[in-house]
Amino acid sequence: MTILTSVLNGEEPLTPTDIGLGAVDNTADLAKPISTDTQAALDLKVDTATTNFNEFGGLAANDYLAQGSARSTTLVNFLLPINMFSTPLTITVTGTFQIRRPDLTTLATLVTPTLNSLTSNRIAVLECVITGAVVNEPLILLSTDASSKIVVNA
Repeated sequence: MTILTSVLNGEEPLTPTDIGLGAVDNTADLAKPISTDTQAALDLKVDTATTNFNEFGGLAANDYLAQGSARSTTLVNFLLPINMFSTPLTITVTGTFQIRRPDLTTLATLVTPTLNSLTSNRIAVLECVITGAVVNEPLILLSTDASSKIVVNA
């Protein structure tokens, strides 16, 4: 009560320590608490140091990998957005894939994509040989199982 009386009378300035805030100006950033929502959002962030952004699939069956369209009744191109500034030299394909129409009916199974070309250093064009496609038909490339994946190599 003596401090309060002194402060109210203007005799003594109130300090942060007087009211339990002694560390208010010198708390290290890492020692500051964050909300539960902020921590949950941070937990969802991708570890860019260990994540290959040029790897598609390899997680589960029916992984959606790419969207594309039929160039002819026997040839389909799929576009993969890649994260590299140099031209990819090769792709490594593990497992097999399936091609479906937007209504999810299967057009082809057990296909193996190959690297066709690049539209830029940011998009790899994959090519699949199939039968029964309709020219310009939009199509979807999916993995057939959890081990099926495509890796674009620099």
